[in-house]
Amino acid sequence: SKTTQNLQQQRRQHNIAPAPRKLLKTLSDSPDFIVLPTDKNLGPAILERSVYKQRCLLDHLSDSKKYRQLTQTAAAQRLESATRSFADLIRSYKKQLSDSDNTYFTRCFREQRRLPQFYCTPKVHKKPHWKTRPIVSCVNSRMGDLSKWADVQLQKVVHLCPGYLKDSKSLIKRLKCLGKLPTTAALVTSDAVSMCTNIDTLHGLETLKLWFCLHVHELPDGCPTDMVLK
Repeated sequence: SKTTQNLQQQRRQHNIAPAPRKLLKTLSDSPDFIVLPTDKNLGPAILERSVYKQRCLLDHLSDSKKYRQLTQTAAAQRLESATRSFADLIRSYKKQLSDSDNTYFTRCFREQRRLPQFYCTPKVHKKPHWKTRPIVSCVNSRMGDLSKWADVQLQKVVHLCPGYLKDSKSLIKRLKCLGKLPTTAALVTSDAVSMCTNIDTLHGLETLKLWFCLHVHELPDGCPTDMVLK
């Protein structure tokens, strides 16, 4: 069509000059460097790929208390076993799930999925030496499908927790509503170190189960608490 031809004839407009744009392309394609986002959304960072790999190993993967190296065969067997357990779980609760949930899970098993990816983001705001944050991206992975479903279910009830804060903005909003505080007031903050890898799975499940029991009369109708725990 004439419209398509006009669009094809239009030259792309760049806000970066050709020379810097070519340099950026060279950096992103270079085997010697890696471009990745920094922690806290502080912008992109460029690292020597050898330094990046070394920090991933030294800071995280070499820690035998949190990580264990598997052979490719063992990893494939674990993933296959987890996928079978996933499918068995859906079959067990098929009659209790909504039509939309069943449609979602059916579609999940029809589509190809990638392996979860491990990577690190530089924590450049740490002084005097930068650190790294480990991330396992489960986007478009088989277990990511189930995690996404569980997250949706928990989002429906998380507001029942009195200490729940959606984000930093909601905290600031609540603090401003306090009005003028006495001079003796104190603000105390704390931070968890390696929170996700330090959560004991069994203890976490028991805590979640007790929390469901505590709010049993406040849960939405048909809330699949048993399946969430499974």
